[in-house]
Amino acid sequence: MPYSTKQHQAVLRCLEARGETACTAAELAEDLRREGCPVGLATIYRQLEKLEAAGAVHKVNTEEGALYQYCGRQSQGHRDCFLLKCERCGRIRHVDCTRLQNLYDHLEREHHFRIDPRGTLFSGVCDVCAGEEERKMAADSGTRTLVRPRRRIASLDALRGLTLVSMIAYHACWDLVYLFHADWDWYRGTGAYIWQQSICWTFILLSGFCFSLGRRPLRRGLTVFGCGWVVTLVTVLFMPEEQIWFGVLTLIGSCMLLMVPLEKLLRHVPVGVGLAASAALFTLLRNVNQGTLGFEDWTLGTVPEGLYRNLLTAYIGFPPPDFFSTDYFSLLPWLFLFLAGHFLRRLLAGPMERLDPDALRCPPLCALGRQSLPVYMLHKPIVYGVLLGGAALLGR
Repeated sequence: MPYSTKQHQAVLRCLEARGETACTAAELAEDLRREGCPVGLATIYRQLEKLEAAGAVHKVNTEEGALYQYCGRQSQGHRDCFLLKCERCGRIRHVDCTRLQNLYDHLEREHHFRIDPRGTLFSGVCDVCAGEEERKMAADSGTRTLVRPRRRIASLDALRGLTLVSMIAYHACWDLVYLFHADWDWYRGTGAYIWQQSICWTFILLSGFCFSLGRRPLRRGLTVFGCGWVVTLVTVLFMPEEQIWFGVLTLIGSCMLLMVPLEKLLRHVPVGVGLAASAALFTLLRNVNQGTLGFEDWTLGTVPEGLYRNLLTAYIGFPPPDFFSTDYFSLLPWLFLFLAGHFLRRLLAGPMERLDPDALRCPPLCALGRQSLPVYMLHKPIVYGVLLGGAALLGR
């Protein structure tokens, strides 16, 4: 096992924290200085050479100089590791893809040339920049641009569909207990609370995870946000005893709209730092609606009462004492769970390239998952109608 110095570990740690963000040796030196662990530039170059030889770092030569990026696959014999560089934003992605093996074999067999994947850099345009160019062209021409749709990931659709089934079952139980007065003490206890939280967490985390996978983020955000306010309007006018202010659709729509300007800025945040910070802030602010900092039964401190004023503060996360909603998801703390999903997708970008997107395919669940918004909008009245019809048949 090679000898590992304190400087060696410090350089590796900084590169790992940057995730997909490539950097120069000078930028690493600045990171280390800010951490209180200054290392000379010559020493950094020596450590980078060692890390590159060990397969822990990619080195990319550019006109501005050498860039370095952390690589989790520390094996010189691994043939399927290469880099993608966007010519627009300059972002460099480290990707493992076994489907290129046929190309390697063809070049070696037919053209007598052996590829070094670790030294191979593919140039092109990333999906984010391509989408921006298409939107700009459409705006400039005043016409709609025909865009080849991305292939859906069936496993994500199936997971979303499974969560929808769980949500429908939960709301059916809610109607039975609170509208049809079924005597079911378990539903009022901890088990049902954990069930309800698992549905909410999964939906919000999945929404953040999938945000960058879709097109037209502004349109999607406005659609979901608008549907959230339709739910509010209908419940306030026709079901005031079950009125919903700032429900889960309003939250997800708000998060998507905030991500439209934030996504570019978040690219500069190392994925590990972003994921850890999002999880920590969500945990810290989990009880902010109740006036405290902390998570569930753990309390760290209190929030000033003056923040809890009106509907606007309730939207942010500080509801006044007379605020009421049967489905309440404020920006704080749930925005940070959405962001955790976004950073989690970035963290898993490499493994997702290697996995079969249809590994968890289940046609019924996939069909539900692809239509999650209309299913959410319609399931409550349908469930209530079915239960009402069942009660009438049973004479209750």
